[in-house]
Amino acid sequence: MFQVLLQSCDVLRDRNAVSFLRVFHTFVLSVRRWLKDNNCDDSRETETLELVERTVRTSQVVNDIIDYHCCKRRSEDFKHNVDGSDSDSEKCNESGEVNSDREKKLPLFVEMTVSVLKRCIHFLPSKRREQKLLVLAILQEGLLILETWENELLPIVHAIWSPFVNRFTETSDHLVVNCSFGLLCILAKTAKDFIRSRTLK
Repeated sequence: MFQVLLQSCDVLRDRNAVSFLRVFHTFVLSVRRWLKDNNCDDSRETETLELVERTVRTSQVVNDIIDYHCCKRRSEDFKHNVDGSDSDSEKCNESGEVNSDREKKLPLFVEMTVSVLKRCIHFLPSKRREQKLLVLAILQEGLLILETWENELLPIVHAIWSPFVNRFTETSDHLVVNCSFGLLCILAKTAKDFIRSRTLK
């Protein structure tokens, strides 16, 4: 269902832009509410990240032990001219690849949020007031969702910056400028030093 929505947005973006943006806005608001309802506050997220880091470190130690054991067996097999060393090394490599795939796997809500934000960036330079306000609201909520997912957050922030700066030139529309400052604050909160150097320019 979500993929169909994204594909429709790619095809019919110009014709039904406001409708798609309203759906995207509802989506990011729902994800934020869901995260709050599941007690995903800052302290809980920090504890979760620490647990993930400990788990990753533990899995790395286990992988090192497995690699050492495989290498030791291969050297013993080589000494005794016993076949099968290749299969052992393949098993070790496969186990390492499976573990790395598990570490890279993102939660579905993060992947969906990234997809939504990437599409919203196309509407950021829009001249229509309603589209401008909706995009700014979506980006604010979406960036807060990605706050703890730096590898996904920073490329989005980089893509936002150039078209976003132009919003401050529209001094006649105070609401757009106000929402733009709100987004700038969210960027500063989530991207920190990454956005500080750009802001000073």
